[in-house]
Amino acid sequence: MTTFKRQPLPNNSTTFLRKRTSLLLPWFFLLLITYILTLHQFYNQYISNTNYLHLPPQKPGVLLLGMHRSSTSMLSGLLIQGLGYEIGGPELPIAQDNPKGFFERTDVVDMNNAFLNSQNMTWDNHDKILEYNTSLTEEHLLLGIVSNATFGGTLQFYNGRHSVPYVFKDPRCCLTVPVWMKHLNPSPAILFSYRHPLDVAASLQRRDNFPLIKGLKLWIIYNVLAVRYSNGYCRVVTSSHAVVFDTLNEMTRISRELTNRCRVIPSPNATMPASVVDGFVDHSLQHNTNGAGVQYLNGTIHDFGDGCVARPLSSGSSNVGGLEEEMKVTQTYLIAMQLFCDFRSGRAFSKDYEMPDLTKIYDVPQPTFQ
Repeated sequence: MTTFKRQPLPNNSTTFLRKRTSLLLPWFFLLLITYILTLHQFYNQYISNTNYLHLPPQKPGVLLLGMHRSSTSMLSGLLIQGLGYEIGGPELPIAQDNPKGFFERTDVVDMNNAFLNSQNMTWDNHDKILEYNTSLTEEHLLLGIVSNATFGGTLQFYNGRHSVPYVFKDPRCCLTVPVWMKHLNPSPAILFSYRHPLDVAASLQRRDNFPLIKGLKLWIIYNVLAVRYSNGYCRVVTSSHAVVFDTLNEMTRISRELTNRCRVIPSPNATMPASVVDGFVDHSLQHNTNGAGVQYLNGTIHDFGDGCVARPLSSGSSNVGGLEEEMKVTQTYLIAMQLFCDFRSGRAFSKDYEMPDLTKIYDVPQPTFQ
């Protein structure tokens, strides 16, 4: 049997292979690095495209919700004059009670009035506006009871292409926002602003001679509906107090949240000029916020926690006669204060928060507090 033994390669062959390997090795590493870089670039591009596909589209503007006399005109003015938002249409003229302007479109106000008037009510009918029916408004638009052409003309601006974000504002929208949001495409973000209920009621008392209890009931209805109707939308919350006392920081926060969290088109001005704040913000409001402009008696009716308390009202503040009427005012005031304190703490915006039963504010039952 013949046995074969492996013969070693000649020295010259071994040298040749080693030289070939040394020459190919750099090219191998170069190809490997190129391959890795190509995979990395493809992965980054894939992730970028995937994230882009999952990001919601940018929102064209902001719907500002807030009760009458809650400094929403000041807030919308700061958005427009300070950050560069646009209003996009004929504005309401200035008035004695709002000398710096309302920053509201006349056609929006006219449409909201038409929505309410078609159901035999106005913005201040606190005894009727709870009966306002948004579905009935849709029927009225279809039947021409409310001008669909005028409504469509107003929507043309909001549903058009926007490179600058718009601000859409009218306090009546707290009542009618479901109608607007159904027809706004794409839908705007929500900016909700609130003010101390006694400041609002006292302002309405001075301007319109409303009894304090009427102003308080309107405050409750408007704010409850504004929050209820804006649930489910991207919402930023602020207050008259925050905007007046810390304007630059608060407006910066609002702008950042609207842009980054709600994906509103970035405003033309990244920062707000201090000159706009000095020339526009009504610093007299600093002496009339959080109920500071209302007459109180010594003591506390109820402590809602977190430093938020209800102090007893003087008879001069309530502008009513008789013990029974004063008790009704006080009880309505406590319902409003509960909600205000829950706005301030943020509890009112949680999913499991129970808003006041608006049908009960007509009877003004004694509220119960946890």
